[in-house]
Amino acid sequence: MENYDIKEQISINSKWRDIMRVVAINGSPKSNGNTFHALRVVADELEKENIEVEIIHIGNKK
Repeated sequence: MENYDIKEQISINSKWRDIMRVVAINGSPKSNGNTFHALRVVADELEKENIEVEIIHIGNKK
């Protein structure tokens, strides 16, 4: 791992934040159950940081 000073690290993190997207996969059979709500809490925090989030429900798919 390369060593960066703090200003370089902040710059790198800012660039990644501008292009970061997250896909959260809910495999629970209950589409609006506890797993979904946990994913929603995480998604809300990520969205506060301007990170796009998509939650996909795949439970009970045939």
